[in-house]
Amino acid sequence: VYNCGVGGADLLFSRIQLNESIKRYKPKYVVIEASPSSFFIPNADNNRRMLLPFYKNDTMLYNVITNREPFEEMKFFSSIYPYNSTIASLIKGFFKTKSDSSLGFLPATGTIDTAGLTRAVDNSFATALLPEQKFTYLKELIEICVVHKIRVVVASTPVYRANDNHDKMVDQLKTFCSQYTDLVYLDYSKYEHTYLQGNLFKDNSHLNHD
Repeated sequence: VYNCGVGGADLLFSRIQLNESIKRYKPKYVVIEASPSSFFIPNADNNRRMLLPFYKNDTMLYNVITNREPFEEMKFFSSIYPYNSTIASLIKGFFKTKSDSSLGFLPATGTIDTAGLTRAVDNSFATALLPEQKFTYLKELIEICVVHKIRVVVASTPVYRANDNHDKMVDQLKTFCSQYTDLVYLDYSKYEHTYLQGNLFKDNSHLNHD
């Protein structure tokens, strides 16, 4: 099992990851984390810049990064430009001598602060509909798997607290996933063993190490 999750990455990021991965190998299963919060990730444009080194491989990535603006396209005449944001980490990795003792696992520690949380949840899920443009990326992820005969699982992960809008978006996901006969949808958003269990959450949408 390989976890392709990246902090702050959106569904478009995942769609590009999958598109590049299947050029090299075909996994038996793909699990897509598609919670309502996956559709409302702040600064997703900036987080996708780590994929710049692959701009020649993926037309969608190139178009998203440049936004078809001539000045942005001119930047790619420099072969160094795609690596600008990764130079520090590349140098750090070059001099690293010890292996990662956590084997890639980055535990979230601490417990959620519930002060003012109800208002924060209402602000985060202020609409009952998933954005159509970003919903398209989920469709493309699933359809890539269908075309390549890869079994696909869509999972909505636990939240500490939800509101009515959040629940309606989960219902929208369920309805959409029901169109695909071989797709498995797992709804853990209000899982009985985690919902409202403050000792298990780092923040409203992330479980902690415990």
